[in-house]
Amino acid sequence: MICTLTVNPCIDITYEVLDLKKDDANRAVHVMRDPGGKGINVSRVLQRLGAPTLAIAVAGGHTGKLLGDLLDEENVKHRLVPVPGDTRLGIILTDLREGTQTRVSAPGPNMTMHSLDELRRTLHEELGRSKMMVCGGTLPPGVPLDLYNTLVEDARAKGVPVVVDTDGELLIAVVQAKPFLIKPNVHELSRLVERTLHDRNDVLRAGKSLLDKGLEQLVVSMGKDGAFWIDRRNVFHGKGPDVRAESSVGAGDSMIAGILYGLYNGMAPDVALRWGVAAGTAAVITRGTVLCHPEDVHRMYEQCVITKVE
Repeated sequence: MICTLTVNPCIDITYEVLDLKKDDANRAVHVMRDPGGKGINVSRVLQRLGAPTLAIAVAGGHTGKLLGDLLDEENVKHRLVPVPGDTRLGIILTDLREGTQTRVSAPGPNMTMHSLDELRRTLHEELGRSKMMVCGGTLPPGVPLDLYNTLVEDARAKGVPVVVDTDGELLIAVVQAKPFLIKPNVHELSRLVERTLHDRNDVLRAGKSLLDKGLEQLVVSMGKDGAFWIDRRNVFHGKGPDVRAESSVGAGDSMIAGILYGLYNGMAPDVALRWGVAAGTAAVITRGTVLCHPEDVHRMYEQCVITKVE
C-alpha cells in the first residue's frame, strides 16, 4: 500500500459568501466540511483512483473524532494517534463575486513526547506493509524540526521510498536526508534555492541544482503552466487542458496522488507525471476542499500533453 503521514491534520471548513465584507457580518450561502492535511488529501485521492492506501495522522478532542468520522465517510483507511488538545480547524473563505479564497490556519495542538513516540511506533508497524510513504505539511508545536529527516531514514532502512511535500525550514532540512522525491511549487523552490525564479529556465536550473545535492528526482508544480519532472536522466514537462478554476486547495496534493498512482502501478515517470497533472487539473475544477473526482481525472488524462525537455 501507499502509506501517508499527516502530523498536523485539520478539518477544512469552506464558507462560500456572495460578497465578502471585512469588519461586518457575512452569511454563507454554502458550507463544506472535509478532512484535511497534505497526507490525508493524498490518501483521499489515492482511494478514489483505486490504489491501496492508509492515512496515518494524529488526532485529538472532538475535532479529532470528527476527522476519523469524515475519513470513514470517504472509505479511507486510517490510523489515528491520540494527542492532547483538539485537532485544528482550517477556515477557507470563498468570495464568489471576486473568485478569491482567504485561508486561515490554526497552529495545531501541542504534541507530547509520548504521542511522538507512539506515532513512530505506528509508522514502524505500517512501513513493513508499505510500498511507498508520503509525508508533508507543517508540524505542530512540540515536534522537532528534523522529524521528517528521521522518518526518511527510518523508511530507507526498511527499503521504503519517501515522498515529502513541505516548505520553508522543513523543506531545507529534509533535503539533507535525500528523500526519494520532493514536490515544491515554484515559490517553495525559490525559497529552497534562495533566489527568485523568473521563468521556466530558472525553474529548471534550480531543480537540477538540487540533483547535485543528492536528490534522486523532484516534481515542480507551476499552476496553470503545468509541472516539471526532473531526474538525472530525463526532464519532462506536463501540461493539462485550460480549465476554469473553482478552487486551488488540494491541487498539489492531488498531483502527488496521481504521480504515486502511476509509480505504484509500475508506470514510467512521464506517464506518472501525466496522471499527476491530470489529478491536479481535476482538483481545481471542484469547489472548496472536495479535491478531484476520478471521472474528471481520467478525462483530464486524455487531454494532458507530456513533452520531453532536451
